[in-house]
This record gives sequence, C-alpha cells and structure tokens, in this order.
Amino acid sequence: MPHLIPLNRSERAYAALEGVAGSVSQVYEMTFERPLDATKLRTCVRALITAFPRTRTRLVAGTLSTCLEVLDNTDPLLEPLFDEVFGVVHGVAANEERLHEYRNALLAEPFALGRSLPVRFRFADHPTRPTLFMIVHHLVCDGRGMIQMIDALLGALAGKPIEPVAIDRPFMRAALWPKGVMARLRAAMIDWRRMRAQKAAARSVTLIDPLAPLSAFTAPRVLRHTPKLSVKKLVAAAKAQDTSLNALTLAAVTLVLARRAGVAETVDAREVAVRISVDVRPYFDPPRPNAFGNFVASFMVRSTRFSDTAALLADVGAQLKEGVRRFKDHERGFGLLLDEIGTWIGLRLYSVVARRLKTRGKLTPMSAHYSTVGSVDFFARHDVGLCEFAGFAPNTGLFVTSVSFRDELRMGIIYPAGGLTTAEVKTLAVELEDALAELGQTPATAAVAATVSDMAPRPAPAVALSA
Repeated sequence: MPHLIPLNRSERAYAALEGVAGSVSQVYEMTFERPLDATKLRTCVRALITAFPRTRTRLVAGTLSTCLEVLDNTDPLLEPLFDEVFGVVHGVAANEERLHEYRNALLAEPFALGRSLPVRFRFADHPTRPTLFMIVHHLVCDGRGMIQMIDALLGALAGKPIEPVAIDRPFMRAALWPKGVMARLRAAMIDWRRMRAQKAAARSVTLIDPLAPLSAFTAPRVLRHTPKLSVKKLVAAAKAQDTSLNALTLAAVTLVLARRAGVAETVDAREVAVRISVDVRPYFDPPRPNAFGNFVASFMVRSTRFSDTAALLADVGAQLKEGVRRFKDHERGFGLLLDEIGTWIGLRLYSVVARRLKTRGKLTPMSAHYSTVGSVDFFARHDVGLCEFAGFAPNTGLFVTSVSFRDELRMGIIYPAGGLTTAEVKTLAVELEDALAELGQTPATAAVAATVSDMAPRPAPAVALSA
C-alpha cells in the first residue's frame, strides 16, 4: 500500500498554479572552488532522494482529494525517473552571462507532477569552478526544508551518511488555530476586526506597484546581486538601532520602492505593502521544529511614511514583531477560514480562478514579497569547497530573496517578464544596496557622515542630474 500525503492549503495552491507562469519551485545555486566528480555527486543525490521521502513523490488524484504518493525505494519506476532528476550540463559554469540565462530557464521550466519526481539537479561541470543547481518543487518543502536537504547533500559529499527523514503530515491549521471552539471564535473575531480596519485604512492610500501592468502571468526572470556590505556590520548596526537584519533589509526594500515611485517625502498618501513569510513550526502544540514539509504562512508589512528613515526602520521592526505575535497567539482565525476555502475546490478550477483574477487585476495587492532563509554559514563545516551560494524562486510579482553566507548578503531579485526591463532591475539592485548602506549606519556613524557631507563642497544650484 503506497504512502499518501494529503496536501495542505499552501500545497494545493502550489499544485494548481504549476505551469501557469513557469514552475512553482525553488532554485538553489552552489558554486565550488575545487572540482567535483559527477559520478560521486550523482551517488550522493540518489542517497538524498532515498533519505527524503517527499522527493520521490508524484501527484495523484483520488476520489475526493489530491495527494502526494510516495514511491518506495524498491519501486521499479524510481530508477528511470531518477535518470531525469540528475543531469550534467557543459559550457555554463564560470560564465556569468550563460549562468544568468540558465537560471532564467530553470525558473521557467515546469514539472510534470504526475509523471516525474518533483526535484531536479543540474551539474554545470568545470575544472575549477563547477556549479550545482538544485531545483525543488514547492510541494516537497519550504525554504527551511530546502536548506536541510542541501546541508545533508554537502555532508554526503564530505563523506557523511544522510540520516533518513520521517514523513510528516501535520496540517498547518494545527499551528494557526487555537484549541477550543470559543478560542477559535474569539481568534476569528479579532482577525476579522483587524482585516476590516486594514481595509478601511487602505481606502485612503494608493498602493505602490513597481511593475508595469500585466493582464496575464508571464515567465519569471531573476537577477543575482551581492551588495558590497559586511553582514556582520549590518547585524551590528541593526542591533545598535534595536532591530534585526530582517527588519533592516525589509525597510531597505520599502524605501527603494517608495523612492522609485517619487513619494519618499510624502506622508500617508501612498503605501508600500511588502509580504513576508513566517515559519509556523514553533506554533504547533507542542512545537514541531524538525517537521519536514510546507509550514510557512505570510503577512503584510505596510508603510506610508518614508522621509524619516529611522522612523521607517522602527515602524517596520514593530510590524514584524506584531505580525509574529499574532501567529504566536493564534490570532489569524478569520484569514485562515478564507484561505481554507481553496481546499474545497478542484485544482483545475483553482488555476482557472487564479488566471481570471490576474486578468481582472484582483489578486492580493502588494508591492513586493520578501523572503530569507537567514545565515547558512554552517555549510562551511563540510569541507567540499563551497564558495558561492544563492537561492531564488518564481513569484507573480516582484520578489526579493536573501541568504547570508561568508559575511555577504546574497540577494535575488525575481520579477515577471514584461514587468520590468533588465536595466530597471539592475538599477533597482544598486538602489537596494545603497538603501541597505544608508539604513545600516548607526546613529553615531550617521552623525559623522552628515558632518562630512556638510563640509564637502556643494555643486552649483543650476546643475541637476536627469533621471
């Protein structure tokens, strides 16, 4: 009897939207400073799929629901399917232009979820700087699970065995709902009132959307960017301002979008709304810190005041804390009820509805989505020569990702084709780096910078730079 894993509400969306605009996957790029043996790498990848059951699943339709069917390691279908999982490509590694084109191709390539495994590994061989791409469909797991898989793979390359991972089946509602009927009614009422207040406030502001209007989903594009800023110094600066690196980066994204829209000096007229992802594993009762699967929810961070960067950073930090508190205290009841509606309709109907909402411009309005997996410096304990690491995923709007590795913030800017030009994205990346540097100044450093600026010679008033 095969193992069947029911889909939670997020996974139903991932399955329904697969192929609508590329793939609902995550792509992780690892570059090494020493050669890798393709045969050994293939063996390690096969061991990874053996240890992680969700990597050998297929989407199957049942009588009343759609599930993930786990193939047994002895299933005769598994080996021919694995032949499609691992591949070697040539002429791509150590060439930034070709790597850029290959990233875009990987993001846009869909999965045949009912006929193939939901993972791909593409090894761009090179004698001195080989690159490994791990492409995993979101049905397998969220970002935290992806990092767990990569850590296990790097360990296998270093000669360590991969520990088997259990099949977890807890539904996200167990982490989001409080226990007891009355507690759930109270949570739904609190959330309903909050959503009504937000909707009323939204009527008085105009959302800033950095993308050109698109009436249909288009293929995703990605630009990698690594700011020339020390992560350790950014973290220290964030702590000096009583906030976090997460808040600092989110405030930088907000500030850049406001300035690009030309509203940095206005107050309460236009709004930047950035969606941020939250790991809900700590909010199970008891907590499930090692659960493998998709256990991520999200909320919006909204900003309307941009002229005072210190006040913006403090406001973003406060909203992050409040958003996490609402998850911790299980106050997301009404929104959860609305999200669960999607689990009662078929995947095809879900896909049709999503396409029509996009055509009518009725998808959830937001300026951007920001997500981070934090620091992966612990990868360095595996002596395999990993020197570059980055991760990115497609999205229906502007998506900014980040990961900290070797004291650098490796960022990805993902956008739908036609939403921005290549030149605009490159400019956005530079502006984001400048905003991080600006917000990363401690009060003392900012005061010194202001003094130096006041002492610097001023250009003639008549001189101006055109956009």
